[in-house]
Amino acid sequence: MRFATFLTLISLFGLTAIAHAGVPPTTNRLDGDPVADGVECIVLDSCVQCPADGIPENEDPCYDWYAIPDIWNGGCNSDPPIFQILDPTCEGSISVCGWGGTDPGGMGWRDTDWYEITLVEPSQITVCVVAEIPVNLFIIDAAAGCATTVILHEAYATVPCEPVCIQTALAAGTYWLWVGANDFYSIPCGQYLLTVDGYYPEGGPSATERTSWSTMKNQYK
Repeated sequence: MRFATFLTLISLFGLTAIAHAGVPPTTNRLDGDPVADGVECIVLDSCVQCPADGIPENEDPCYDWYAIPDIWNGGCNSDPPIFQILDPTCEGSISVCGWGGTDPGGMGWRDTDWYEITLVEPSQITVCVVAEIPVNLFIIDAAAGCATTVILHEAYATVPCEPVCIQTALAAGTYWLWVGANDFYSIPCGQYLLTVDGYYPEGGPSATERTSWSTMKNQYK
């Protein structure tokens, strides 16, 4: 995670990709018990259910984002850049439990989380996110590094608890999955669930086997 100012993200992603101001503030449901110093988080019943095998984000929930540099997964917004590596699984599916929001001081900073995946062969993947806050989801080509950041696909949840997905065919290579609040102001700290399907290690099932297994699962679930 790393909060990035509006101007920084314009230079990083391009104006058309991130200029989504005007989203009304969400209502924060608090029990008065801060998760970390200075920021209180959504802690009551939630639309986000983290599975038992969910991967925790490499960062304390709702830490003092705007004052402490992100040394966990701030991606190209951190100096030096740092990404949370997600390893493939034999099942081809992973879940990540994270947090996001904007700084409570109203300085125009938002938390951004960058996850890195590496495809060993051309793959059909599905990336989804559901969050307690409005969020953006990007798939970014990491081939050129942070110097030339190219957003390949994007999806936007304009209200809390609205699931959004990207299903796409990608060539072998390294990609960044970007999750962050869809505005720079008035979005309280909230949890999200990021899922990736179709992410297999080298020597995993063939494309035909993947299709067959997916069909079987859909038939009997």
